[in-house]
Amino acid sequence: MSDECRNDCLDPLPFPRRPHNRPGLSRIGYRIGAYDDFRTAMLRSLDADPLLADWTHRAADDPGIALLEGAAILGDILTLYQELYANEAFLRTARWRPSVAGLVRLAGYHLSPGLGGRATFAFDLRGKAPVLVPADFPLSARLAGQETAADFQTSQSLTALPHLSDFRLYRPRTVPQPIKKGLKQLELESVVVTQGEEERQARDVGTFQALRLQAGDRLLLFPSGEILQLTAVEQVLDRVILTLAGSLTRDHGDTVEAFRIGRSFRHFGHNAPALTSTLREHPAPRLDQDKTNFLRRFDTTHSRYCTLQANELPLDSGAGELPAGSSLVCQIFFHITVTAAEPGLGERAVTIDSPDICLRHIANLRADALSWGNLTAAVTVLTLDDNLSRSPDSGDIRKCLFHEVIGPRLTLRAPSAWEDGPLTERTLHYWGRYDEVRPLAGRMLMLHKSAAETCRVQVTTTQASIDEALAARDTIHPWRWPIALDNVPPGLSLADFDEQQSRVAVFGNLVEATQGKAQREAVLGDGDARAVFQSFKLPQAPLTYLLDPGATPPEVPELRVFVNDLLWQWVPSFFGRGPQETIYIVREDDTGDSWVQFGDGTTGRRLPSGLRNVVARYRTGIAARGTLQEGSTVQAGAPLKGLHAVRLPATVHGGAEAEGPDNAKKAAPGKVQGLGRLVSLADYESELLALAGVRKARAGWTLHQHVPALGITVLTRDNATGEEAALRELLVKAHRERGAQRFPIVVIFAVRQYIFLHLQVGHDPRYRAEQLEATIRQTLGVAVAGAEDDGRGLFSEERRRFGQAEYASRIEGSVQNIAGVVWVRVSRLGFVTGNGTDPLTLQEPEDAVSLREILCDPARDEAADQVLLCLHARHFHPVLTAVDPVEVLRHA
Repeated sequence: MSDECRNDCLDPLPFPRRPHNRPGLSRIGYRIGAYDDFRTAMLRSLDADPLLADWTHRAADDPGIALLEGAAILGDILTLYQELYANEAFLRTARWRPSVAGLVRLAGYHLSPGLGGRATFAFDLRGKAPVLVPADFPLSARLAGQETAADFQTSQSLTALPHLSDFRLYRPRTVPQPIKKGLKQLELESVVVTQGEEERQARDVGTFQALRLQAGDRLLLFPSGEILQLTAVEQVLDRVILTLAGSLTRDHGDTVEAFRIGRSFRHFGHNAPALTSTLREHPAPRLDQDKTNFLRRFDTTHSRYCTLQANELPLDSGAGELPAGSSLVCQIFFHITVTAAEPGLGERAVTIDSPDICLRHIANLRADALSWGNLTAAVTVLTLDDNLSRSPDSGDIRKCLFHEVIGPRLTLRAPSAWEDGPLTERTLHYWGRYDEVRPLAGRMLMLHKSAAETCRVQVTTTQASIDEALAARDTIHPWRWPIALDNVPPGLSLADFDEQQSRVAVFGNLVEATQGKAQREAVLGDGDARAVFQSFKLPQAPLTYLLDPGATPPEVPELRVFVNDLLWQWVPSFFGRGPQETIYIVREDDTGDSWVQFGDGTTGRRLPSGLRNVVARYRTGIAARGTLQEGSTVQAGAPLKGLHAVRLPATVHGGAEAEGPDNAKKAAPGKVQGLGRLVSLADYESELLALAGVRKARAGWTLHQHVPALGITVLTRDNATGEEAALRELLVKAHRERGAQRFPIVVIFAVRQYIFLHLQVGHDPRYRAEQLEATIRQTLGVAVAGAEDDGRGLFSEERRRFGQAEYASRIEGSVQNIAGVVWVRVSRLGFVTGNGTDPLTLQEPEDAVSLREILCDPARDEAADQVLLCLHARHFHPVLTAVDPVEVLRHA
């Protein structure tokens, strides 16, 4: 009963409802009524008819009532679709892509087609011969998150070299350090080799390997005489690392000479009896004993017990195997008398041993029998190329040592050292021969540490500089060659390029490839000179488009059309074209099929008549992006001699689906209002939003190098370096051709910064927990791999602003407003950590402090207004707990 009528009157029925919608609604109401409205209106009419007053039964088992309810159902269905179609008639409320495409087409805006991805493949070859990788070589790769394999074709040819398939670069070494006491390792610096009558220092690995140094060998340092025994010999590139038994006992300079020694010999007579007995017969027989004299002068003839020339050396045993021409290191200790001062005693003469060491060569040798004191034995007398010494002092033969020299003279240095920390220099070193390093000049390289740490660099070293470096090297052996890069690879450290455990693989056989499978040449149909705007559908879809910054619009189809075996030209529009121009346009219909359309004889030439004279060559496939699926490999679509494998070390970028309705609803009005010119800040934003792969754009004024500039912040789908470079070039071109050009333009690419969120939710037990959790995820805008952002969640990319902070209280308030949520509390909130931009590889730190306020991280390299906070499903952890009904009533 109504307030105005005190009788049992029915409220007036608002039927049919008249549509009334205020401006700015995302949906409009256009239904005159629903099922209940139709049924109630017809029943009231039935009740009001006096002729039918006796018809009082209103249940559905009455055929008349059943017919009435069927009519109400029909009215409900018709008005439902009427409202749906009414919403599709307006750009703000339309949701279907065909509707949006038709509406924006009225204003001259065409939805961007899907783009093919771009990738860099690394060819791995076996054998020694170069291999020519032709252009348009087919490849296939299964990417993570995509159901079908993506097809690619190489963009240009490449002469691939087997040794550049997978190699390493190494960090620079620091300045050599002096050899210090206590070192347990030394390195081989050079070897003295003789060429004719000249000696030179050889540093090539061939000479080092010819020495065949091994554990157990002995080295004598010259001239200190220190003898070292090797426990290990290891070769790393051009370094021969010698590990010593023990350590050095004294300091040396930057380098020290050494000899590899074999056997050691003693001077004949060193073991003679201490007393020499002499039998004398005159004047009377007697036996005299004198101390044996073990001193010998080595600079003149010795004749005390036996006659020895100054260049003769008697060895006690085993020396007969020494060949003439071999060398000996002679260690002699001379007796020298010096004056020493002692406290309280004054000065007095003291005899000390003064060591002397020299290298002598064996000129000849003979067998002889000599005596020293009472010792007589068969000896081998060596004739040397020079006196044993130039010193006039006498030496004690008991202390003399003579060492057999095995091999040439060596030069040793202290172990090599390197700096640690991040990589800041652009110069690394390549290990290889001259003919191997020369092809690196100007070559593109891929440095690959992991999927998240891969970057492309170009070698800036020229062949001329490599030829200059050859002066200190040769063309036969491998050497370390300095290689300059065009930029410093980000995120890598010097330790990643260690000579023994390099963690960065370098791929040198790189080929750029674009997505798209080449289809068989297709006959589109017959030309008819009487028909205007004749159109043909391509047999396969979707047609591949590639981004070309030099074209307008930048999306260019991978399509070539031949008419009577002559190539016709693709143009984006017939507008302004002449009647004799052999051109065509391409348009996509609502189902994604591509149609080729020709002119009408006024704007564009008509097709000439002929049978099967319109032929197309084209490629299909779009939206390839991401990394290679784990466990899968790249497949070559054709045989290639010497090919072992094809790698996809970096992310495929640039691929995008055809422009969706949500993006077109934002971009189309701005593009239309700009009339093709870039005047306002919104025009620049619309220009970028119209491109596939751009998720968000913001234009504003900034200072660049203290000069006012137009700064445009762009967020792309994948944050790929190659994609960003193409967008920057495209926007700069548009600014130059259609902008005011009064200010420089600065393009800034934003990054996503992911956070983690632990949420505790108490819910009404009458609500299903799984449905409530799905609503919470939608309310917060939790990102899911492969799912589109609906733009309504708290963390959705469309809703958030660059640099916008977030608060635990607002998160709690958003979730609290969901029906069925009794209470909510943020238990943990913070930033995830890790390298790269893939949220699946980022980790939540275990010791992170929970925050109540999330600001764009100031520790990042990017400014705060270049960062967009995001929440991925991997880092969202809700815990739902059903609460007691009494508590539900209390909160209500």
